[in-house]
Amino acid sequence: IRSSVLCRILSELLSTQITLFFLSLCLVLYIYIKKTTLKICEIFFVFKDII
Repeated sequence: IRSSVLCRILSELLSTQITLFFLSLCLVLYIYIKKTTLKICEIFFVFKDII
């Protein structure tokens, strides 16, 4: 009985770890894309001013 409980706890922990990992990965990707988009916009506006 104890081993099954331990297994369940372990699987729960693992699933939360994976969920957290994916969430943080998504957040990093989101921030990265946002920053790149901002940079592209800045470059575009600079070129617009030149032209």
